[in-house]
Amino acid sequence: MKLFRHNKAVLLSVLTIIISFSITAISSLTIYNKLQSQVYERLQEIVSHEKAEIEVLTNKLGINEYDINEYLEQVRNKNNSVGENGEIILAHMVNDSIQFVISEKLSSKYPKISKSIPFATPMQKALNGENGFMKGTDYNGIEVFSAFTFVEKLNCGIVAKIPTAEINKPFIQVIIWIGVSVLFFIYLYLRIANPLIDNAVLKEKKLAIANTELAFQNEEKEKRAEELAIANTELAFQNEEKEKRAEELAIANTELAFQNEEKEKRAEELVLANTELAFQNNEKEKRAEELAIANAELAFQNNEKEKRAEELAIANTEL
Repeated sequence: MKLFRHNKAVLLSVLTIIISFSITAISSLTIYNKLQSQVYERLQEIVSHEKAEIEVLTNKLGINEYDINEYLEQVRNKNNSVGENGEIILAHMVNDSIQFVISEKLSSKYPKISKSIPFATPMQKALNGENGFMKGTDYNGIEVFSAFTFVEKLNCGIVAKIPTAEINKPFIQVIIWIGVSVLFFIYLYLRIANPLIDNAVLKEKKLAIANTELAFQNEEKEKRAEELAIANTELAFQNEEKEKRAEELAIANTELAFQNEEKEKRAEELVLANTELAFQNNEKEKRAEELAIANAELAFQNNEKEKRAEELAIANTEL
């Protein structure tokens, strides 16, 4: 039953939003069109008034175009009939260029712009001899609401304009405030007039969420405990491996020391054997020398015997 009430409230809220915004959009569009019409009417009254004043002044004797411009500038500075951001402009057609005679926003005096550029659309229409109003771009390329007319006696165009942003800004602010008001009304409706979920349901949901979180935390703790046990087992295994490697290293060091001792013993024995071999070689050399001496003596003795034998033979022969 709670779920049914919730769905019904949501559907009703959606319908309320759609209807409210539809009414707001239609009302805003109506207000905007009415405001736009009022702006065009005011701008047309301004250019008509300016045109009438210029025609009256041109009928006076001794007043030229620049006197008229100076007079109109003084009048506009007093009245400011188009607001701070609006502007009234007078311009002539010089060859293929538009020469501005009066322009409150232009920095230079009597500037010229080409007629072929896609700007100054209202003034182009005015210099073509047209009268009316439009939404277009001025000589700065800014979107404006404007009214325009042509003064035949001075062969000049008059344009009164207001930036569209000046009209759209309060309209957009109204739309925003209406939207915020509608959303605030819907919020109050959902929170006060027809609450979606009772406190008991909220508590049950919170309790269910808390239990789910607690179960999740317990599972996480168990996982961490298992991971810790595995880590401890791995650490114990690593310690055993380290102890085994330490024992193997100690045995290897003992064997290495024994091998070094054996090498030292063999080196000592080799030194003794070399000493004995040197001694034996010395003895052999001595014996060889003694044998050579004995052989020399024996040879000498043999020579002496041969001499004696020859002497004896000679002696026998003589006998």
